[in-house]
Amino acid sequence: MRLMTRFTFGLAFLLTLVFVLLIGLARLQGHTIEYSEQIAFVGLKHGNLDIHIIDVTRGLQTRLTHHESTDESPVWSPDGKRIAFVSWRDGNPEIYVMDADGDNLHNLTQHPALDTSPAWSPDGNYLVFTSWRDGNGELYLIAATGGDAVNISQNAAGDDRSPDWSKDGSYIVYESQREGRPDIYIIDIRRMMSYYAAPANTLNSNPDWRN
Repeated sequence: MRLMTRFTFGLAFLLTLVFVLLIGLARLQGHTIEYSEQIAFVGLKHGNLDIHIIDVTRGLQTRLTHHESTDESPVWSPDGKRIAFVSWRDGNPEIYVMDADGDNLHNLTQHPALDTSPAWSPDGNYLVFTSWRDGNGELYLIAATGGDAVNISQNAAGDDRSPDWSKDGSYIVYESQREGRPDIYIIDIRRMMSYYAAPANTLNSNPDWRN
């Protein structure tokens, strides 16, 4: 048994060593390991929450936002060139967009109500988000470059939240409490119509579309 344990440990160590050597060789040759993407996250530094990114391969961390108010909920655009996030720097949560290096930061929603939960369309041209600007939480669609936000869930009862796009961008799945309990609905973007996506009379929440 001890011999088998030593063999297993030795094999695991050898495989780890080989993996580390491959990463080092890829760095020397200027290649990028497939998994080595940048990760955006919320970090507490200097007493407030800001958006940071970390390069997994090199272990380098970069602080992208520098504001005394809270910045949270970062979401990468599909092409990886921009990041949408929620910021409280205007006294209420607003949807902001910036380049992946922190440049060209701008307030996308510009509204005194609560705007949260941004989600990019697959083509990167739009964002859907939850807003309380009409008295309850509803889903709004806005161009990634800014402009007027359009109410796409049209629900005056209960809150709509947690939007997520289908792969082709034709539908948005979300959670709604319009019937007094959380249920899963889908919006047909072309027709601007919502319908049930899960059995009624059960508690269903936090949908995520498999893409």
